[in-house]
Amino acid sequence: MTTINKITVHAVRKEQHKDPLDNDIRDDLIDSKHEAAAKLLESVSKMYGSKAGSANFGVFAEAGKGGRFPEPAQEYLIDHDPSDESFQALTIVAMDELVRLARQQPLATGGYILFADYNTGGGRYFVVVMFKQKPSFRIQDLIPEELMTLDTSKIYQACLLYTSPSPRDRG
Repeated sequence: MTTINKITVHAVRKEQHKDPLDNDIRDDLIDSKHEAAAKLLESVSKMYGSKAGSANFGVFAEAGKGGRFPEPAQEYLIDHDPSDESFQALTIVAMDELVRLARQQPLATGGYILFADYNTGGGRYFVVVMFKQKPSFRIQDLIPEELMTLDTSKIYQACLLYTSPSPRDRG
């Protein structure tokens, strides 16, 4: 069973061959019991290890690429009961680093970034996943309508951090 401790979504606004416009930072966290957020996190966790989930995992862990993210992430994971404020602060550090990296890649585009701190399978995880928007359709009053949806069929960028079982998981 998966228990969401903290979850939020931010966005990087960037078009190919242009500098990122900026981060779009959510001011508060998403309720950890939000059904759609839980389903999104579940779909992400199922993708790890699959062909569709073969994104650039751990980009922050590569030497010199993590910028300011690795140290605060390590400190965050050591805390067995981090505050909402420390979670939000860590997501902002990550967003700043993502924008810094996007500036170095002319072909990069923006996307929506899911951040989640959750417990499953006896361990605690912190995940950062980028999704892109794609056109989709729905039928409304028997007429097709175009809409934009998150492409959850594959992960574009991702970072998964694990820590040993938390006291909550040990019972």
